[in-house]
Amino acid sequence: MGGVGGGMMGGMGGMMGGMGGMGGMMQAQSLINLIQESLWPDTWYDLSDTGDGTITPYPTQSPKKLAVYQTHEVHTEIEKLLDALRKALGEQVSIEARFLVVTENFLEDVGLDVDFSINAGTHWGTITVEQDSLLASQADTATKVAGSLGGINASASVTGGYGSILDDLQVAFLLRATQAHTDSKSLIEPKVTVLSGESASFSVQDMVSYALPPDVLQTRSRGFYAGADLTDLAIQQNVNFTQIGTTLSISPTISADKKYVLLNIVTRLTDLLRFQTHEVTQIIQDANDEDVIASYPVTVPETETSSVMTRVSVPDGGTLLLGGQKITAEVEKEAGVPILSKIPIVGRLFGSRSKLRDQKVLLILVKPTIMLQEEREAEAIAAMENQY
Repeated sequence: MGGVGGGMMGGMGGMMGGMGGMGGMMQAQSLINLIQESLWPDTWYDLSDTGDGTITPYPTQSPKKLAVYQTHEVHTEIEKLLDALRKALGEQVSIEARFLVVTENFLEDVGLDVDFSINAGTHWGTITVEQDSLLASQADTATKVAGSLGGINASASVTGGYGSILDDLQVAFLLRATQAHTDSKSLIEPKVTVLSGESASFSVQDMVSYALPPDVLQTRSRGFYAGADLTDLAIQQNVNFTQIGTTLSISPTISADKKYVLLNIVTRLTDLLRFQTHEVTQIIQDANDEDVIASYPVTVPETETSSVMTRVSVPDGGTLLLGGQKITAEVEKEAGVPILSKIPIVGRLFGSRSKLRDQKVLLILVKPTIMLQEEREAEAIAAMENQY
């Protein structure tokens, strides 16, 4: 065997540093078996007086290093084997993705309804002016932007009047006013690590449930006496689900000079806009087995999906704006009495106005970082040496 010596194979820290307990023992034993069966197997099991080579995991309970007692030639072969294992692992890339969603919603709704009667004298009689423009301009429908304030019912109203039916002038007015404003920011930051040339996926999904009208099942069975049919009714609940959230699928490839990363990326972001109610009809049978048409409301979710699919080269550690999307919706409604509603100042008494403005900005940022095996092993070894 030549000269016998001992050594600590600290280079194994990068391969075994993440394991501990029973998993670390199994991984260490698998590596020991690989070394003893591949490199000079006779020298590990030689029971002669010169002694045999040994490999001892260290520390015993959570092994992160291997203490090897062998010849210099075997130590050299072990070092070559470890280098081959490192190259077989391949280079890894850490991918940081950020989904930043910023929304701004604004609503202003002011309506004034003024009705009046004037006694114009004996020849003209009573002149009555009535209008119904109060609700005509109300922002009762939300836009296609998430968080839209259209359709909210919160408002302040003031009613009043002047005079009576015996007066020459009688005025009645109704004022409705609503103002709302919301700002929201959402940041989703997934991070994955994948081997160069391989694919990885990341998903954060929420399940949104909604109920549909139950299914009524009818079954007929023969009764106890001839000619008797019995009808049984069974109600089956009908609950559906839809998925919202973020998915990221990525395949990185490191360039030969290890300065750039070629990324093949597919991202998808699904938002819940609102629940929409529809009036549907269905033909059912009544107690007399006659077909009748029944109508009922059904509420279903409306979603918005933003997706990006691209293939791009990014410098190591650089940040790429993968996708930018801006959605703006603005709705203005105005209703009033012709001519009267256009008179300056006085026209506010005969018209109503509403303004709805929604804006959404979506930014998708990607940052790849090449993880060199030698650097990571050096950091792992330094961390372990600081512990002991």
